[in-house]
Amino acid sequence: LQGLRRLCAENSDEVAVALKGDLGRPRMEAVLGDVAAILGEVDFAIANLRTWMKPERVATQATQQPASSAILREPKGVVLQLAPWNFPMNLAISPLVPALAAGNCVLVKPSEVSPQSEGLLARLLPKYVDPEAVIVLPGGVAESTRLLQLKWDHIMYTGNGA
Repeated sequence: LQGLRRLCAENSDEVAVALKGDLGRPRMEAVLGDVAAILGEVDFAIANLRTWMKPERVATQATQQPASSAILREPKGVVLQLAPWNFPMNLAISPLVPALAAGNCVLVKPSEVSPQSEGLLARLLPKYVDPEAVIVLPGGVAESTRLLQLKWDHIMYTGNGA
């Protein structure tokens, strides 16, 4: 999570340039709508992670006494993150926050429709997060189609099928 924070804080200018090139997005909108939003997600997760990780004690049925019961949260496993073209940075990185906080590994497939953002993600994410935990796979429809044929423990996607 700290790596995602550093990625955004250290590269906000590059993010703004990529979003300008892909979408014509003004710098202020890129900084507020993408960089600041991601930083907010990261900071919230970091502040709450210890609480989220604690076992949650729950009531134990009388027939199971003197046992105790708790809910233990575990990672789902391997997650596919399909990012849309219209918020190519925010909706590629923000979903990584809860996925990584939960202990999952993630394959990020950025949208090929936003090539500057796709290239920036492919270049920066491996520098800031563990490449054993997060992989970025650039590519087009063929790659996305092939990815969807594979078995995933969870798929995150924002967009529509049209």
